[in-house]
Amino acid sequence: MKKYLIRSGKLPTDNLATSEYLERNVLGSNSGNFLYLHGIIRTLMLDEGVTFESTQYKMIFTKDEIDRFNRECDGYIIPLADAFRMDFVPELIHQTKLIKKLKMPVWLIGVGVSRESLDIIRREGELAVQKRAYRAGQLAEPPEGKIILRTAVKKFINAILKKGTIIGIRGADTAEFLSELGYVEGEHFRIIGCPSMYTFGNHLSIRDTEKGRDCPVAFNLSQSPKGRKFLFNAQKEFDDAIYVGQVMAELQTLYWGTDFRTYNTGEPWNLKDMTFPSTLDHPFYKEDRVRFFVNVHEWLEFMRTRDFVFGTRLHGNITAVIAGTPSLMIVKDKRMRELAEFHGLCYIKDNHIKDYKNIHEMIADVDFHKPEAKQEENFRNFLDFLHVNGLETIYDNDFDRVDAPLDKAIEQAGVSNPITSAVKCSQRELAERIIPSVDMFRDRHKDQIRAIRRRDIELKHLYDVLDCRPVKMTIGVRNALLPEKRRIKVRNLFEREAAIALKNELAEAELEKALEEQ
Repeated sequence: MKKYLIRSGKLPTDNLATSEYLERNVLGSNSGNFLYLHGIIRTLMLDEGVTFESTQYKMIFTKDEIDRFNRECDGYIIPLADAFRMDFVPELIHQTKLIKKLKMPVWLIGVGVSRESLDIIRREGELAVQKRAYRAGQLAEPPEGKIILRTAVKKFINAILKKGTIIGIRGADTAEFLSELGYVEGEHFRIIGCPSMYTFGNHLSIRDTEKGRDCPVAFNLSQSPKGRKFLFNAQKEFDDAIYVGQVMAELQTLYWGTDFRTYNTGEPWNLKDMTFPSTLDHPFYKEDRVRFFVNVHEWLEFMRTRDFVFGTRLHGNITAVIAGTPSLMIVKDKRMRELAEFHGLCYIKDNHIKDYKNIHEMIADVDFHKPEAKQEENFRNFLDFLHVNGLETIYDNDFDRVDAPLDKAIEQAGVSNPITSAVKCSQRELAERIIPSVDMFRDRHKDQIRAIRRRDIELKHLYDVLDCRPVKMTIGVRNALLPEKRRIKVRNLFEREAAIALKNELAEAELEKALEEQ
C-alpha cells in the first residue's frame, strides 16, 4: 500500500460538476495542467493499492494537515509547467515552506521556464555581484533592485534536492536556466520533457490521414496575437473544424455564456477582434463548434475522431499526438520550443508563418510521424529518471504494457462530463447553471469586503504610527541616508499616500524576509 500527495487541482478519478471547476479553479487556469498529471498518475499507479491525494492547488496548509500528510503519505509529487517565472514566485515560496515541513521524499517531475526568466536571473546575477561589491566597500552607493526570482527558485530546488535525488525538467532552455544558477545536469537535474508524452508509455503511432476540405479537424488558439489571423483563416479551409478551448475564461463563456475576460486584467476581450472567440455571438459558438474538456480520457477520445489538429496551444497539440492524430503546432516562445524540439513535435515558428500562403502549403512537407522517432529513447530516459528517484512504474515488468490500472479506475468511477454549450441551453437551464455560482461569488465578495475593512483598520493604525515624533524623525534620517529613489516621499505625514508608501515598503520587506527565512 502506497499513498502519494500530488500537487494538482483534482485527480483523474474525480467526477466533478462543471460548476466546481469554475468556482474553485480546479484547472489551475488551464486544462493542459490535467494532461501531464494524468500521464504521471497513469505511470505510477501500479494497482488499487497505490493511491493519490490532491493538494487541490492549496498554497497554505495547517499544522494538522501537514501532520496528517506525514503520517499517511509516502512521498510528495510536484508536476509543474513553466513555473520558473516572476508571477509564480509566491507559489514557489509556499511550496518551499511545505517541502521543509514534510518528512517524506519529494519529487519534481517536470518544470520549465517562461520566455523572460533567463534574462531576469541574469540581470539578478549581475545585481548580486554589485551588492557583494557594495558590502565589500568597492561601491560608494548600494545598487538598486531586488534579487527575487533567483532566490525563490534556488531555495525551492535546494529544498527538493534535500528530500529527493534529482529533478526532472522540460528541455534545453530550462537546463540553461538552472546552469546559470549553479546546478549541474546529471547531478541535480535531468531533461525528461513533458510527462504527458508518456501517457501511453512507449506506444506512439501517428495515423496517416487525408487533409482535404472534408477532413475533420480540431484547432486551438491563445490570446497572443501571433499567428492568430493565419489560424483563423486556416480553419475556414475545412468543413468540419472544431475549436477546443483550454483556459478558465473559455469554460466560463461556454458554460455560463459570459464574455471572455483576460487572465491578468479581468478586462473584456476586444469584441471587434473576430480572430478569437470571445462571446456567444462569435461564429464558433453560434455554429456550436466549441468544445472544452475537463477529463483527459474524454479529450483523447475526441482527438481520435479528428484527422488533423493545429494551433498555438502546447498541450492542445500534445493531446492530439498521444491520441495518434497528426498535429502541427505554432511555436511562439522558448517554453513551447524546448518541448517541441525534445520530443520531435511538428512545429512552425510564429515568425515563419508569413512564408506560407495557407495551411495546406504549410503542411505540404511536414513529416507528421516525426515524434515517433524519439519516443522510445525519451521514454526509457523518463523511466530511468523515475527509477533513480526510487519510484516504481507499471512498465517495470513489461516495457510495452498497454493497459493501466488508472484506466480501469476511471471507468469504474464513471468519470464523464460532456459540456453542453450555453448556446444550446434554454434561459431556464442557463439560470440553473449560474444561480448556484452567484451565491458562491456573493460569499467570496463578502470575504473580500471583510479583507478590505481589515486593511482599512491596518491603515488607520499606520496613520497613528506616522503621527508620532520618533517615526517622523526616523523617516527623516532614513531619507537623508538613502538615494532619492529609495526615499519615502512624504509631503504630509497625515496623508494617505504616506501610509500606502510605508505599507508597500513593508510588503516588499515581508517578501524578502519570507525568502530569507526559507
